[in-house]
Amino acid sequence: MRNAFLLLVALALLLAFIPFAPSFATPANAQIISISPTTGAVGTLVTLTGPGFGNALPFSITFDDIFVAEGKTTDIGLVSASFSVPSGVKLGRHTVTFTSGAFTAFAFFEVAKSAITLSVSDGAVGTGVTVNGTGFPSSTNVDILYDGDLIATRTTAISGVF
Repeated sequence: MRNAFLLLVALALLLAFIPFAPSFATPANAQIISISPTTGAVGTLVTLTGPGFGNALPFSITFDDIFVAEGKTTDIGLVSASFSVPSGVKLGRHTVTFTSGAFTAFAFFEVAKSAITLSVSDGAVGTGVTVNGTGFPSSTNVDILYDGDLIATRTTAISGVF
């Protein structure tokens, strides 16, 4: 009985002093990347940048498991690449993965639903109305219709707003 108690105490002490690495620890070869924008609709143009990679190395980028871009890092190890959010992906959070040799880096992109807002909800004939949109593909023409008639066309910003 005493041996079992001593074994239990020794095991408890051993466990208290063993450093545990959390499951979300960053691997030693992981690097940091940035994407812009981080939210948008399918078709949004996303730019990925990052420092500290190997010089003139080939790389690939995936959106979840969908291949979206490839290229080479610069002669000083920098990366800058653009890709469009692939069609068919669902609303929600997605993982963008950059891989170059032993280097791997991750960023997250939120696919959001497109939406419009109006400056006024009702008014007399001739009342001015401002239409704002978010969550649209970047640098895309958006037609604004009223009762089926085209009344304006706007081009979205890189962030997908107009």
